[in-house]
Amino acid sequence: MRRLLVVLLFAALVLSPSARARAPEAEGQAPFRFSAWFGDPPRVGKQIRLWFSMAGMQFDTAATGVAHITLPPGLKLVSGDTLHVGQPAGRNDHWRLVVVPQLAGDYEITGTLRITSDKGRLDEADLVFRCHIEADTAAVEDSRVTRLETVRHGQRYRYGGRYLVPIEAPEHVTQAEIERSGTRAAIRASSPGRCVNCGTKGTVEARFVVFVNATGSVVGARPLQALPPAVERAARDVLEGWKFEPTRVHGHPVSDWLRVTVRIDTDS
Repeated sequence: MRRLLVVLLFAALVLSPSARARAPEAEGQAPFRFSAWFGDPPRVGKQIRLWFSMAGMQFDTAATGVAHITLPPGLKLVSGDTLHVGQPAGRNDHWRLVVVPQLAGDYEITGTLRITSDKGRLDEADLVFRCHIEADTAAVEDSRVTRLETVRHGQRYRYGGRYLVPIEAPEHVTQAEIERSGTRAAIRASSPGRCVNCGTKGTVEARFVVFVNATGSVVGARPLQALPPAVERAARDVLEGWKFEPTRVHGHPVSDWLRVTVRIDTDS
């Protein structure tokens, strides 16, 4: 019976929202969605329904989403509003525009979503929706989010898949695009560390996730294992001097994260 109670207590801790919130590798998943699609087959000269949706299951009911939709030339707005204010919490918030493609050709619809909550948090996303429309046919791509970022306590981050990546200004890239088309960051210059009076003698291999900005400098680090405080301080000190070749997407440097191992020589 006692063993069963221990197992149940452990499961409750693991599955509780607070425990999940503390898991560092859960931070980088964006807790909201932003998408677009046609409700009718698009044709030149025909009225078609253009749908949008925002959804944020982890937001409280006080969260407010503001979406700005930009229609390209040649796509005439018949009804609906290109500025939409809604609540992303709970069920999906859908809204509709009715448009008419006036000419055959390529169209690119874009959108920007900003979600604010009563805790002073800001989340942002950019959307692109492309299609080619003719009189009797159309080729429509799936809508694609091109930016996923959040501002918390005055610091801007990009949702990095596993971690929140600190950034100085909006970076128009997503982690999915980095993984699909980017060249990930790599160590350019590194050195071991030393910890004097650490109580042990030998070498400790300290594993960290480091956050590297677009210039290749370390702007943050997080240990991936339990370390003695003195060893962790020594590792952080030496990491500040490491240099990296930054992640690049289509030739442009962007901020990113990667895992590294720091060798710390200890001397009792």
